[in-house]
Amino acid sequence: MVPSSKQAAIYHEWETTDNNILIQAVAGSGKTTTLLHLLSLCKYKTLYIAFNKSIQIDTEKKISERGLNQGRAMTIHSLGLMAIKYVHKKVEIDDKKGWKILNEVEKRRPLYFDMKSGLFSTYEEIMRLRFTLMDMNEVSRVYMENDPENIIGTMVTMDKNIYLNDGINLGDLWEVVMEVREEFYNKSPLVIDFTDMIYLPARGDYYIPVDPYYLLIDEAQDLNLAQHKLIDNLVNQGDIKKWIAVGDRNQSIYGFSGAFASSFDLFKTKPKVVEMPLDICYRCPTLVIEAANEVYPVLIPNKIEPGVVNTFTNDFSNLARTPGAMVICRNKGPLIDIYFELIGKEIPCKLYGDDIMGSILRFLGSYKKMSISRALVDIQKELHELEVDQKTPLKQMMFAVMQENYKNFVTLYSKLGFSKGDSVSSLMEKFKDLFKGGTKDIILCTIHKSKGLEADVVYILNEYLIPSKFAKSPEQIKQEQNLKYVARTRAKEELYFLNTAKTEDFVLIEDV
Repeated sequence: MVPSSKQAAIYHEWETTDNNILIQAVAGSGKTTTLLHLLSLCKYKTLYIAFNKSIQIDTEKKISERGLNQGRAMTIHSLGLMAIKYVHKKVEIDDKKGWKILNEVEKRRPLYFDMKSGLFSTYEEIMRLRFTLMDMNEVSRVYMENDPENIIGTMVTMDKNIYLNDGINLGDLWEVVMEVREEFYNKSPLVIDFTDMIYLPARGDYYIPVDPYYLLIDEAQDLNLAQHKLIDNLVNQGDIKKWIAVGDRNQSIYGFSGAFASSFDLFKTKPKVVEMPLDICYRCPTLVIEAANEVYPVLIPNKIEPGVVNTFTNDFSNLARTPGAMVICRNKGPLIDIYFELIGKEIPCKLYGDDIMGSILRFLGSYKKMSISRALVDIQKELHELEVDQKTPLKQMMFAVMQENYKNFVTLYSKLGFSKGDSVSSLMEKFKDLFKGGTKDIILCTIHKSKGLEADVVYILNEYLIPSKFAKSPEQIKQEQNLKYVARTRAKEELYFLNTAKTEDFVLIEDV
């Protein structure tokens, strides 16, 4: 494939200068192709930092297929874990570590109903405080910040729920959390969670036992501050001659996990950096590009085909005729509604990143020898028992999960035309026959999970949900605008705006 003029300019800059390169790559501009070609130009050991495990696996496959033996792909978390294991000989991974820290905090500073002081009036308030402290622990590490006021300010920007009470000093409690956290870091074996994989080596300037000559960084707009620090540590070890970072400042959408709108531009503050564009979109036809440019006027078309852009309101007939299409939405709630609508029409579909079919089948497994009528009675009885006994987080979770499964069960049998006299097992078999999975399945996906995906035909469901009603800060509003841009750049041929009636049910579910 002949490189574009923009790609050729990047390759020339890489081969003829000692500059580090920051590539602003618009959606569909061929950044992966560009990175792999840059890797082929690297004559010595090169490390490719992938955003997540699936991208890392896919990149490793492409590296192998091209015989680029000088290249190696790693996630930044695996890089951090390697650094930790180099320093600490005994390491255990425990995703429940945060709760264990909080349990120890509560031993030293009990969080219970104090009837004399009246600090708590409900069990819910205690749980809100616990989750606030958990989020503070997470945000502190992601943002490399220990000051409680700054942490809370960041949490407000991220739209985290914060429990505030005049009788509770969060600053004092935070000191206890910090004390316990450091004690955990000093234990042997060292117990870490996923966030620690970045935070510990970043704050401790751990040596990272890799020695690449070149560094390629993908999805530069999605890095948080701790990840930036870890990359800086790697570069400052002295082995790396130069690096390339690729991303799109307009596709920064993961603020809930610590990424921030200026993450991409933070690379511009590093030494000897030149920014270069990849602004030709190879994915989208001209009409789709026009729709995307209404959000950000940054895309230059490559295709001569106009494509299709249209709008439907409360009309799903076109969707039913487009197998393999992708439906994307700001929130998960409307997608679940569409999922069951498609089931009712016996149209194969799947909710991307969410095994809703498996969840329903596992739930119904306990009742498969019963009639639907008997199962409904038994489930309602179990729900009632759980509802009056929600005194622990586990009981609350069990109630919420069963309530959701019960709702889906009722929807499923009615949509598929089953009566209460039919057996649960027959319903399960019908469900399994319909949704075995295939290339023609309609894909239902939140916008957050759609980044990196594409389809010939894309439906944006209820774009009026953008911006979220919960977005208040400039950072949040910017990321909401980015969501609209990401959604409009997934279509390779046809883009449809599919709108349904505005209901509260749709805007209450903010699930990514």
